[in-house]
Amino acid sequence: MEEGIEGDERDGQVVEGTAGRWFEDLPVGLVVRHALTRTVTEADNLLFCALTHNPQPLHLDAEFAAGTEFGQRIVNSLFTHGLVVGVSVGDTTLGTTVANLGFEETVFPAPVLLGDTLRVETEVVAGLALLEVDRRAAGRADGGDAVGPVLVADLGTGSGAIGLSIAAERTGTRVWCTDVSLDALAVARANCAGLGQPAQRVTLAEGSWFEALPTELESSFDVVVAAGLPAQEAHCAHRFDLLGRCAHCA
Repeated sequence: MEEGIEGDERDGQVVEGTAGRWFEDLPVGLVVRHALTRTVTEADNLLFCALTHNPQPLHLDAEFAAGTEFGQRIVNSLFTHGLVVGVSVGDTTLGTTVANLGFEETVFPAPVLLGDTLRVETEVVAGLALLEVDRRAAGRADGGDAVGPVLVADLGTGSGAIGLSIAAERTGTRVWCTDVSLDALAVARANCAGLGQPAQRVTLAEGSWFEALPTELESSFDVVVAAGLPAQEAHCAHRFDLLGRCAHCA
C-alpha cells in the first residue's frame, strides 16, 4: 500500500466495474449490444480443435476445405458458440447466476471464417411474456371459462422474435405480430417460415400498433407485448401506451 493512503481511500473517483443483470432487469425486448468485439484467428481455431480433440479436416486441412462448398476452412462452431456466450457474460449474467443449466436451441445459420470479426447482441425474447400467458391460461382453467387460445398481440414485432417465441413455446396461443415496416415483416415472415407447426397460429400484419389488427379483435387480446415491453392484459377497446396501460381504465 502506498504511503499516505489508508484503507480504500483514494484521491480520484472510485467506480464499480460492470456487473450482470438480475431477472427483473431483463424485460422482454431488451437488446444489449455488447461493446467487446473479437476477430477470430487461425491460432484460436487450431488451439480450440486441439484442446477438444476435434480432428475435423474442415477446420484444420486447407486443401481438404478448398474442395468443399465453403472453399476454405471454417471455424469450429463450438468455439464460435463459446465465444458469443462469453462476450455476453459481463453484461448479462456476471455475478447474478449460479450456473448455466443448458441451451434450449443453438443454430449456426452461416459459417464463421478465419479473420472474421464477431459482434454480439443479446435479446430477451419472451420470458416475462410467457409468464403472463401462463397466468392467463391458468386463470381461465380455474374460472371454468370456455377453452380457447390465449390471444397475444406483439406490436412492433421487428424480427418477430418475441411473438414467434411465444407461439413456439406455448401451443395454446394465437399470436398476431404487427409492424409498420415491410422490411421488418419480411424478416419476421422468413423466421416464421422456419417455425414449423406453430407458424399456423401466427398472423403477420402490416400497420402501426393496434391499427394493423382487425377491429373486432382489438378488445379480445389477453396479452399485449408493445415495443418489446410486456403489457398488462388487454381488457378494453382503448389504445394502449408503450407499457400496455390504458389511460381510460388504469
